[in-house]
This record gives sequence, C-alpha cells and structure tokens, in this order.
Amino acid sequence: MRSPRSFLALISYTCVADGTPFNSDLLNAPWMTTTLFDFYGLVLFLWLYVWTVQSSLGPRIFWSLAFACGGSIGMWAFVFWRFAQAHSGQTLADIFLAAQ
Repeated sequence: MRSPRSFLALISYTCVADGTPFNSDLLNAPWMTTTLFDFYGLVLFLWLYVWTVQSSLGPRIFWSLAFACGGSIGMWAFVFWRFAQAHSGQTLADIFLAAQ
C-alpha cells in the first residue's frame, strides 16, 4: 500500500526540517505527550479511513493533503462533509461506513 509510506515520509520530512517533537524537554510535559498521541492517532485513523472508503484517487489525495496541511481544521472539514452528504433517516453507520 503506497499511502502509509507517503504518510511516514511526510512525518520524516517534518522531523528533519523542523526537528523532532519527541525530544526530552517536550516529552516531559504531560500535555505534549497527550497532544502528540491524540493528534497523530486521529490523523492516522482518519487518513486510513479516507483511503479505505474513497474509491477514486482524487478525493484520497485531497483529504490527505487537507489533513496534513490543515490539521484539525482539515479533519473537521472531512467529518462535516460526510455529515452534509447524509440523507434523512440515515444512521451514523450508514454515513460513515458507506464507500464512495
């Protein structure tokens, strides 16, 4: 699968360009550890979800870039977009488990 490699490449590039966020000064602060696991866990989960349910490459790349460049705003946009596509009477499972 090509997409996990590109995600790891993006994180690696960020660490090389800006320094790793996993240095001892930052990791000693409980809020930083929590933030890193919370944010990157959510990014990874939504990113894999998008690559699973989107059938065409265009939306996959668009949402991957939105997550990588926009962070939380990109993630909220994706969730809002999925809710906006809902029809009356659909359950959350219908909305989020339907492939596109």
